[in-house]
Amino acid sequence: MGGALRVSRPNARFQQWEALLRNRNKRQRAGEFLVQGVRPISLAVERGWAVRALIYDAERPLSRWAAGMLERAGAERVAMAPELLRELSGKDQEVPELVAVVALPTMTCRGSRWCRRSWGWCSTGRPGPATSARWCVRWTRSAGRG
Repeated sequence: MGGALRVSRPNARFQQWEALLRNRNKRQRAGEFLVQGVRPISLAVERGWAVRALIYDAERPLSRWAAGMLERAGAERVAMAPELLRELSGKDQEVPELVAVVALPTMTCRGSRWCRRSWGWCSTGRPGPATSARWCVRWTRSAGRG
């Protein structure tokens, strides 16, 4: 893969991404979070979420799906050593094929019970941006809105 950043040791960039996995304050401050799995990454790209980086295993050939995501997302490509990718995924055994670094969805209204996020509407249950994006995604899916 030409033009990909290669990460073979836990450098500063790796440490920033690892902090996104474990620390909510760092996610909020950076304005991004990690997405794993075929369906979640596919949905993020389909719905036009801002994918900032796609991280893949530097030592494994990519599937057609993963190669397609690298093309479609238009994000920075990062070829990472498998042991670092395993650590970044938070899994003990399995190395994921792709991990996406995605911008947090933005809210376009405040002081309302219903908030427009960049990916759909959700209810906060009370005025203000008090609901986490994870809850809204779950609610949106269960209500058939996403």
